[in-house]
Amino acid sequence: MWSCLRLAGFILSVSSTAIASLAPVQVSESNTHLETSEGDTFVWIGDTAWELFHKLDRPEALVYLDNRAAKGFTVIQAVVLAELDGVRSPNAYGHLPLIDQNPARPNEAYFEQVDFIVEAAAERGLVIGMLPTWGDKLPSSNPGAGPWIFTPENAAAFGIFLATLTSPLSGSSAEIETPTPATPPKFGRPWPQPSSRPPGDAN
Repeated sequence: MWSCLRLAGFILSVSSTAIASLAPVQVSESNTHLETSEGDTFVWIGDTAWELFHKLDRPEALVYLDNRAAKGFTVIQAVVLAELDGVRSPNAYGHLPLIDQNPARPNEAYFEQVDFIVEAAAERGLVIGMLPTWGDKLPSSNPGAGPWIFTPENAAAFGIFLATLTSPLSGSSAEIETPTPATPPKFGRPWPQPSSRPPGDAN
């Protein structure tokens, strides 16, 4: 089970089943700082490991987490849909994060690895600062590797999945119910039609 706080694009993820003494993080009542649910000030000392879920196997992840915990870090910043071809290239165990590149159809096998790392971090007193996706999967004037896979509807579904992931998925082909109605963003460029893709992206 994860306890989550959404903050500035990150989801702060703590495994509440792995270690009871690691209190969930929340915004203080004064809105001036972060604190634990017990009222202690939480200082964000973060290290960035964007490809942690995507590239490292479990022994490598444990070595990294042990090292960062020993150095006094409190937050590990990692991205679920990674920068380096994170949708089309599998993780260390051969699993892709999504079925048919659909954010509403997360792959259970991939998220078992994510669960493992979140729990292992919690056991070491570390909070995961979880970025849901690298920006190249969203409409952009500088799209990068892509592919563009998000719509307002499936982006909402994927965000809800990450923020409420408390038990294994019902099956690898499970699809998350898309929230309705979904409101497009009120800033920046409009969302493209599903057929629109960055130049040169054949997928």
